[in-house]
Amino acid sequence: MLRNDLQALFNFLGRDSTPPCDHTLRETTQFLQQRRFNVERILPWLHKNGGYCDCEFICNVEDKFGEIFGQQ
Repeated sequence: MLRNDLQALFNFLGRDSTPPCDHTLRETTQFLQQRRFNVERILPWLHKNGGYCDCEFICNVEDKFGEIFGQQ
């Protein structure tokens, strides 16, 4: 994923209308599929970086990569 796409995923998961986390990567997978990403290739990377569900993606992956986007 390009940096822009990763930022778009953070924004998608952080939107006001995001449903409560159901402890899956349902919303993340939906985003990736809508953008025609290779889900089977990206999900293992997310797991490796702490993104086991949508809310953990926001907490763990964004914490890890937030500095790329000027966030702390």
